[in-house]
Amino acid sequence: MRRALSLTLLLLSVFPLNAHEHWLYTDAPSYHPGDSITIHIRSGHLGEESEFLINSNLIQIARVIDADGRETPLNFQIDEQEHICHFLPLKSGIYTIQVKLRKRNKGPFNYLLKTQIRVGSNLNVISPVKADELEIIPGDSPFTLRVMAGGESVKVPISLTTGGQEGRSLSMDRHGVSTIVPGTQGLSIAICHFRRQTASYSFYAGD
Repeated sequence: MRRALSLTLLLLSVFPLNAHEHWLYTDAPSYHPGDSITIHIRSGHLGEESEFLINSNLIQIARVIDADGRETPLNFQIDEQEHICHFLPLKSGIYTIQVKLRKRNKGPFNYLLKTQIRVGSNLNVISPVKADELEIIPGDSPFTLRVMAGGESVKVPISLTTGGQEGRSLSMDRHGVSTIVPGTQGLSIAICHFRRQTASYSFYAGD
């Protein structure tokens, strides 16, 4: 009886931490220098409208990193069921946006949200900035993703949410490279879990 009660309490303590996912979202995959770009933090299951509002105190780090590696802090404000902020890119390049959420309820979990956008034309989305924590990055070929942890590649499954549907697991090869089904279009949210960390990487598939 005591063992069953302990297991129940453990599940109750873990479930709220993994019940929803979090991701960054921009209104388009590419912009021009001087455009005002709106960044959203959303939470839920389906990758469309945010299902609930996270506590602002959970936002530990929020920054945008330009192609030269310069960092600019981001200040998110509450807008109904999501957090938003704006920034103005002044030059062409690939911009990486990262948000790190604090551990919750004194648990050993953290969450790194990431997205990348193109500013200017004739640019491919790459991953010039790598975090010290768990993160998902584009693979070496189109329609592939892989997972990094502490700067090293790790073999971790990735689930992908697209088109307002709940996440589904991607096929992964023996090297840990996950493949997105060709023909996937629109905003996609990749999620992975590893050693009590979670990462999301949002991108526009097919663009």
